[in-house]
Amino acid sequence: MGDTLLNEHFSGPTLDARLGWLNPPPAWSMEPGRLVIRPAAETDFWQQTHYGFRADNGHFLHLDVDGDFAMTTKVRFHPAHLYDQAGLMVRVDSSCWIKTSVEYASEGPSK
Repeated sequence: MGDTLLNEHFSGPTLDARLGWLNPPPAWSMEPGRLVIRPAAETDFWQQTHYGFRADNGHFLHLDVDGDFAMTTKVRFHPAHLYDQAGLMVRVDSSCWIKTSVEYASEGPSK
């Protein structure tokens, strides 16, 4: 396995200086051991849906990386609204990316 590029536990008072936001959320904070994001409404990343929906305005905290890499992470998710989501993205530009996420889609209580 190669060198570790980033080992961020969100335990300090600030983010690692190499991290940056694409479409910063209106509010975010560092709490002991976690990053808390309060997203704007109607933000997302979608392209080429069968019904023509496109969005490239989601909040994305990223680290620029060149070459091959492996990623290991843990994401905790506390949705408040229908369709809230959290996950990971590998992004080249607005038309070349892949994301994996969990999305809150229940009309009843989350189980």
